[in-house]
Amino acid sequence: MKIKYSPQVNSEHTVSYNFDGDIVTVDVNGQTDSFNFSTMPNDSIVQSINSSLPIRPICSARKDESGVVWLELFKPISASATEAELFPEWETV
Repeated sequence: MKIKYSPQVNSEHTVSYNFDGDIVTVDVNGQTDSFNFSTMPNDSIVQSINSSLPIRPICSARKDESGVVWLELFKPISASATEAELFPEWETV
C-alpha cells in the first residue's frame, strides 16, 4: 500500500492510522472506523468512501493494475507546519 498525507490546518481533530495489509483503521478523537480495500478491483478508483467518523479521513483511493492500493489521507497540521509536513511524499506501508 502507498499512502500520501493530505495536510490541512486543523486543531480540532487528532487522527491516527493503522495499516494491516489492505485494511486501514482510522482513529479520530477516540472514534474508530476501518476501511477494507482488499476486494477493490485492480485498475479502479473509489468515488465515495462513507464513514461514521466526524471527518472524511480518506481523500482518495485507487488500486493500480498490479494490485497496489494508493491512498491520500487527511492529516491535520498546525499553522506552523514544517516543509516536510506541508509537502509530504508517497510512503510505502
